[in-house]
Amino acid sequence: MESKAAAPDDKVFHEPEVITPEAGGGGLKRNAVPPRVVAITSMAAAGPAASVALALPVMVSFAGRAAIFALLLTLVAMAALTNTFAEFAKRIPSAGSLFAWNSAGLGSNFGFVFGWFFVGCYLLIAAQGYSVFGGFLSEYLNTALSIDIPWWLLSGICIIYTLSFAWRGISISAEAALFLLAFEVVVMLLLAGWLLISGHSQPSFSVFDPGTSPGGWAAIGLAISFGIVGLAGFEEAATLGEEAEDPRRSVGRGLFTAVILLQLFFIFVGWILIDAYPGGVGAFAEDEGAIQTLATEVWHSFGGIITVIIISSILAFTLTAFNAGVRVIYSLSRVGAMPAVFGRTTRFRTPGAAIVLLGAVTIPICYILGAAKGPIGAFAYYGFMVSVAFAIIYVLSNFALINYIRKYAPSEFSIVRHALIPLVAIVGVGYALYRTVNPLPPAPLNNLPWVVAGWAAVGVAILVYLRVSGKADIEDVGKAFADEWDGEEKPA
Repeated sequence: MESKAAAPDDKVFHEPEVITPEAGGGGLKRNAVPPRVVAITSMAAAGPAASVALALPVMVSFAGRAAIFALLLTLVAMAALTNTFAEFAKRIPSAGSLFAWNSAGLGSNFGFVFGWFFVGCYLLIAAQGYSVFGGFLSEYLNTALSIDIPWWLLSGICIIYTLSFAWRGISISAEAALFLLAFEVVVMLLLAGWLLISGHSQPSFSVFDPGTSPGGWAAIGLAISFGIVGLAGFEEAATLGEEAEDPRRSVGRGLFTAVILLQLFFIFVGWILIDAYPGGVGAFAEDEGAIQTLATEVWHSFGGIITVIIISSILAFTLTAFNAGVRVIYSLSRVGAMPAVFGRTTRFRTPGAAIVLLGAVTIPICYILGAAKGPIGAFAYYGFMVSVAFAIIYVLSNFALINYIRKYAPSEFSIVRHALIPLVAIVGVGYALYRTVNPLPPAPLNNLPWVVAGWAAVGVAILVYLRVSGKADIEDVGKAFADEWDGEEKPA
């Protein structure tokens, strides 16, 4: 008989009963996602072209040419963070991903609030995608083709696209993400290569000198925070833990592949763009359409293709964020933390009720904030909240891994994988978080951290209600449906 202290790898995860699609219920489709799609989903979730177009000018405004150095430091911190995700994915493959992992590592009470917090992050990314899509496309049609279509109508196209593909199933969503991802990466690399070969860009290694940052290391810290925003969402592929082939290996490998390739892409393209921009880094930082400006200069009338790929990139990260969000809601409902209806699946084996719920929340946010601040101007508000929220999530995930291994797999403890590397991630991401909120930015952005805190507080209030009323067994919140623990000892 096995010891109660057996490591999690020795525990057995039971597969749920598979119910036919005709029954209109059951779990997510098993083995539907090959390993390469895990990496593709992760890269598409970050929206490479949109991240470069939106985040890079902001990073340059803080750190000048040292923005590229900040991207290099971001690579180190995020690679260390990915080690934490890979270690958890080997032990707890779940649609709840970080929600399930932090529940196991930090306890069920924290896990519930974390899951609530996590849904809020995906909610913001999806609403942001609707808004920015409509704004970019409306502006492009107006300036390039003299066609005036209001942004809110075009945002509706993005909403319909996202909800319909999410409803139809992850296999179609992954195929769409692959097409959009390949399109945007190839065009961005072509632009960078063109600028380099034509002599418009003469890259200098001074971009890796922290001394070129006008604001010193404090400004580099701020730039890192936006570098993290550029990658935020890459972990969404971890929500495929119940649909991926051999998830204990493929999820971790896919995340590592994505974060390394994405960040190398950001560094190379960003380096070329900064050095190619006429007028220097100051002018680059002030130009919201800096990439479009460079593309028009070298490709003339064909430069509009850059706007098209940015729009394509927005579609990709919006779709993957939405898919990830509904799967976290699905996990919460399976353990009774949300109404059971959100744990039901459609004949396509997708979480239909969760899709409807997330759509009903994100659509009003898109239109209300877009009307108040403009569809593109609202990006700063979404971005700031996402940077704070994801930094908190990323830091706490490392503490969760350390505690999890210490309690449930002490014999497997590795000083490198379970202590030193998580510490690198904590310091790197934690420093960026510190520089984001200290000092606080000018009003009204200085109020946004309180919005993030308020969302977490609502989660705490719901937790207390569920505890007092007994409407849900919060002790089961870390299981994430299929991941039933075999044995008496389990995360609590």
